[in-house]
Amino acid sequence: MMRAMRKTIASLLALGALAVGAQPALADDPAATTTTSWNASGVTSTCQTPDKIGVYGQYGAWGYYVDGCTVRLTCPSYLSVCSANANSRIVSAPDRGQRVTLNSRLRAFSSSGSLFWYRDMSCAGRASCGTADLVYIRGGESASVQCNGVREGGHNRANVACTLALRYEY
Repeated sequence: MMRAMRKTIASLLALGALAVGAQPALADDPAATTTTSWNASGVTSTCQTPDKIGVYGQYGAWGYYVDGCTVRLTCPSYLSVCSANANSRIVSAPDRGQRVTLNSRLRAFSSSGSLFWYRDMSCAGRASCGTADLVYIRGGESASVQCNGVREGGHNRANVACTLALRYEY
C-alpha cells in the first residue's frame, strides 16, 4: 500500500510540474522598453527586454527563462478592418551558438476588452529564432503580442522583443 501511495504522490508531483510549466508568465519584464511609431498606413509598437541571464528552470523551463514583454494596439473605430502582424524574436549575446527557444502569443480583444481569440507560436534555434503571425480585427477591437524565451546556459545573455504592426486596411 505504501508503495502505491508513493507512486501516486510522484505522479501528482509530475503533473503539477507540467502544469506549472504550461502557465504563462505572471508579469512582463519591468525593465523592457517600448517604442511606437505611426505612419499613414498604421502604427507599429515594439517592446524589448534588456540582455539578461534569466532564471534557471523558472516556470518549468528547460534552461534559463528570460521574461518578456507585451504590446497592445487598437484598430481605430472609424475603420472596418485592421491587420495585426506580430513578430517576436530572441537573440543571445554574444553569439556562442547556444540553443534558444521562444514562445509568442497573439491575442484579439473585443471593443469591450474581452479576449475572443488567441494563437501561440514557438521557435527554436542556435543563438536566435523568431516567429510571425497575423490576425484581422475590426474597428474598435485590439490585438496584443506577448513573448518570452529560454536560453541554454553559458557565458552570455539573451533578450526578447515583441513587435505588433497594425495596418489600417479599410
